[in-house]
Amino acid sequence: MPAPDSSAEKPPQIGVDADSGVYDVRAGAHHLSGNVRITRGSLEVLADEAHSFSSEGRIQRIELYGNPTTWNDVMEDGSDVSGSSDQIVYDFNANIITMIGNAHIRNIQGEFSGPRLTYDLDTQNLVGDGGVRLIIEPEAAGTGG
Repeated sequence: MPAPDSSAEKPPQIGVDADSGVYDVRAGAHHLSGNVRITRGSLEVLADEAHSFSSEGRIQRIELYGNPTTWNDVMEDGSDVSGSSDQIVYDFNANIITMIGNAHIRNIQGEFSGPRLTYDLDTQNLVGDGGVRLIIEPEAAGTGG
């Protein structure tokens, strides 16, 4: 049996804070409300309300609601990325994040917005539906000066 790879890092744990919460043991569901804050590594998500749904003891999906929900993170290159929307759905099985209602994502390259943005964490593809707007910063377009 090969020795465990000690160089492989464990994914950072997820921290969750809220003003109040309920856990339904039978359903494996959490309901959090009031100043919901979720952190994992450099990622921080803020919402008014959150629901998690589990199956066989594992979280399958988290739904976040807010006025708006917001998040920010630091990319591998050290640049900041942030976003906001009325609702965020994170599907753990598909590894897809869907931002619904007034969705905006901003980074050093510019801004992408629309009524619905879907980001596939595996392929790193971002898809907008329902009419999208893209604003490109001059430096990202190679026209900066």
